[in-house]
Amino acid sequence: MRFSKFLALILVFVMAMAMTTAAFADEDMEDENGKIGEFESPDTPDSKGKTLLLVKNLVGYNVDEAEVGAPNIKYTYTIEGAEVTDDTTVTDSDDADIHASETSVTVQVKSGVGSPVIADEGVIEWTNADKLRTATDGEDNIKKISISFAGIDFGGAGVYRYKITENITAEAYAAAGVTEAQVSGADENVHERFIDVYVRYAENANPDEPGPDNWDIYGYTCFIVNDSIDAAEEDLAGKTSGFTSCVRETKGSASYTADSYYTFNVTIGKIVEGDSYAESKNKFPFTVVFNSSVSEPVDLIGFVSDEDAQKVDGTIDPDAADLNSFIYSVSILSGAKVKIIGIPCGTTVIVNETNNVTGAIYSVTSDLLVNDTKNEDASTVDGSLAERQDSTPVTIATEADENDDNVYEVVITNTLLTISPTGVIVRYAPYILVLFGGILILVLGLKLMNRSKKNDEA
Repeated sequence: MRFSKFLALILVFVMAMAMTTAAFADEDMEDENGKIGEFESPDTPDSKGKTLLLVKNLVGYNVDEAEVGAPNIKYTYTIEGAEVTDDTTVTDSDDADIHASETSVTVQVKSGVGSPVIADEGVIEWTNADKLRTATDGEDNIKKISISFAGIDFGGAGVYRYKITENITAEAYAAAGVTEAQVSGADENVHERFIDVYVRYAENANPDEPGPDNWDIYGYTCFIVNDSIDAAEEDLAGKTSGFTSCVRETKGSASYTADSYYTFNVTIGKIVEGDSYAESKNKFPFTVVFNSSVSEPVDLIGFVSDEDAQKVDGTIDPDAADLNSFIYSVSILSGAKVKIIGIPCGTTVIVNETNNVTGAIYSVTSDLLVNDTKNEDASTVDGSLAERQDSTPVTIATEADENDDNVYEVVITNTLLTISPTGVIVRYAPYILVLFGGILILVLGLKLMNRSKKNDEA
């Protein structure tokens, strides 16, 4: 019996803790389409936590849908009361699930009060230590902007509107190789969002002791346009989960994109022909240099298959570095390949090989294959590449701020040129001289015979 009572006590304690946790949990806007807050029954809203999590989305692009090194980019967020007028209102639904009277309610929006606190001093950032998920058509990468309203004495029930601003410069975008969010169909600031906070008196409110505990938050709405909102309008003026892509059909049609990071990959392959020694024994040194508009360090990812692991030497997967001063160096045996993943678009890649085989001379063909098709303009041929000479570089250039779905592969083929031991002329000249000598003797002999016969006849 005592044991049963003990278990019951534990169960009550766990349930109480769960209820307490739910009441004070952070409200996460991700996947909520810009709206948090429901009525348990008509005219009875459910209390919400006083910390709101908005999303910041960085969309990753890569044709191989590979995980790539993230760019170095930092955003700083600030929040303040939004400017509203006497005509700025919010009108909710007349649905019976909302109001028993089936009558919509309209209230005047108030400018946000107090000083909400954004965690981490308002900073959200990606660094080279992060990895980005990618897809050919883009993959979301989410970080959360945490905003606390817990310390605010609202002073009255109502709907309070705040403006949150994303602060970043065009120079920071360019340095990181990140494409800034865009809006089409409207002239609006893509770095602003508005938050409506729905406030009522707390159940234990004490008007004689003003303070934050007197107020209960029962809903949030995040949207783009600082204007009146009517639930009858399908998307509530462009609701959104934060700084991410969204489409607004009302209040003037507009489409917003998220910040994007576009990358591409280059595969380098080696082939040797006519030289069995070099084909099986020699690893040819390659250097890859970059010319990029990106000035922040970039974390390239090198990949070699398990099958080729013993056929490649060098730092395959280097640390983050400034592309414009970095040289990617590897040595590759014939038949092996190395792939460089996560090169930011807007970067020119230059690949060349050095002949390090003692005494060997090769005809070198350097082919750039784009989607398995040879690019004649970028491919090169070196008719005779001697020891310690470098091949003519192959250059791959991509457009900045643009999704590049091309598959790039550089294949460098060395064909051994074998030198004749004596030379063609020296080798065959004695035989040619003997042949001509024999013909000459034969001709002279015939002439002498003819002359002898004429003399005899005479």
